[in-house]
Amino acid sequence: MQPPKSKKDSAPSTPLDEVEVNDIPFFKTEVGISQMRPNIIFGMIFVIIIIVTYFPFGVNWFTICVFILSAMFVLLNLNQVRKWYAVPLCVDINHPFVQDEPMGLSHVKVKTDQGWRVVGDYRLKLSQDPLSKEWRLHIDDEEMSMFGTWDKIGNEKSRTTYLSLVNQALALRDTVNQAEDAFEDARNRESQETGLLEREWMELEALEVKSPIGRLFQKDE
Repeated sequence: MQPPKSKKDSAPSTPLDEVEVNDIPFFKTEVGISQMRPNIIFGMIFVIIIIVTYFPFGVNWFTICVFILSAMFVLLNLNQVRKWYAVPLCVDINHPFVQDEPMGLSHVKVKTDQGWRVVGDYRLKLSQDPLSKEWRLHIDDEEMSMFGTWDKIGNEKSRTTYLSLVNQALALRDTVNQAEDAFEDARNRESQETGLLEREWMELEALEVKSPIGRLFQKDE
């Protein structure tokens, strides 16, 4: 019988976030597409090899061997594409995974066994409970607070890859948001300093501006 889980070790009870229209899954980002593209290309090449080998030569030992080997490579590439497709990560259009020139603040969402959650200003760590064998995502703070579980997300090897991608996405998000915050601070300072520049100036009618041509006409008068 396992001991009851403490509040600190249990999954968070905070409301979960839904995937919205402006949330972009990892496999639809520029980075995700670039990761899947080689596997898709190789898979198509081996499919073509199967077709080109089968139709001219028919069924024989040579074509059977080529078919088996090519089919294995196709399945391996499809499996790799499936892993990239299943990355439990969503970003928005301002994230560097999507475009190089963000137009505002960015956010990152991570999928756990409990659902999707927005990740705050911290990193995540992964550990396995020695008693329950449960894979847990922790917030990288002093208390190692619980973020969620990853028992239903991938396998042990893919979880490590997913965690690396998540923390990389969080680091890039922080870079974008810090730059955006610095821009907002500079704009606020500029608006505050505007009052210092506001002085009483003479009206335009009281100013006598004489251009060189105007002075020539004045001499003629």
